[in-house]
This record gives sequence, structure tokens and C-alpha cells, in this order.
Amino acid sequence: MAIGIAVDILGCTGTLEDRAATLNRIIQVAVELKDSMGDLYSFSAIMKALEMPQITRLEKTWTALRHQYTQTAILYEKQLKPFSKILHEGRESTCVPPNNISVPLLMPLVTLMEREAVTFEGIDMWEKNDESCEIMLNHLAAARLMAEAADSYRMNAERILAGKSWFW
Repeated sequence: MAIGIAVDILGCTGTLEDRAATLNRIIQVAVELKDSMGDLYSFSAIMKALEMPQITRLEKTWTALRHQYTQTAILYEKQLKPFSKILHEGRESTCVPPNNISVPLLMPLVTLMEREAVTFEGIDMWEKNDESCEIMLNHLAAARLMAEAADSYRMNAERILAGKSWFW
């Protein structure tokens, strides 16, 4: 999903303003996924796309976004990026109540569980960070909380699919 989003941004053959508008729309989708839908998996995919080197190097596009869509740029820098970092450090349970989530972010846990004991392909956050043990423990604790909240996630997803806006 992240690669598809990056291709949409990079493949925008219009003007710089068109590319900034595309970036603005993608950030707005990320906001909706996080806040309205509670879909942390898709939110994370969009954030991964926006954090790809090919996208971050589009300096003129990011500058145009800041000039034309200042609120979106501020929202991205001050809220979405820090929240994405929290998700990938396994600390989402401290800031996201389960009744606001319909699709939890399982990828860090799956990556952790599927990881070979010795690999040379690349390193994950818990292998290159001074807080690696804490991050790994956070992901395991988050997995336990996700299992406990599975019914809540299901009910939230059903509520969203039915078009209801309350959280009970």
C-alpha cells in the first residue's frame, strides 16, 4: 500500500501545486483513517509512504505544501509523525483507547514474531535503538492488549461500516 501511495505522489505529472495538492489529500486521508476510522494499519502505510526517502526528498513539494496548505503541514509534522513514531515503538496503548480503533497495527508484532534469529537483510527499530528491549516489550504488551480488545475492534469496525458515529 505504501509503495502505491508513493507512486501516486511521484507519478503526479502536473505542476508543483498539483503535487502539493496530492500530498495534501493523502495527508487528509491519513487523518481520517486515524481519527474517524480507527484504521491504524492503513494510517501506518500512508505514513510509511510519506516517510520514504523518495518522498521526503521532494523539497519543493513539501515547501509548496507548507505555503498552500499550512494547517495540513502543521498537522502532519506536529501530530501525525509523532503518532506514527508512537505506533512503531509499541506505545499506542498509552494514547489510543481501544474503543477508537477498528483495525490495530499488527505489523511490528508480526515482524517481531517472524524474525529469524540471525538475519542480515536489515535491522528493525528494536535492533538499532538504545531502547530496543523496551520497544520489544512494548510490542508484546500491545499484542496482549490487542487480543483483549479484539471484540471492541470488531464492534468498532461494524459500527463504522454501518455508518454510525457513536462509540458504544
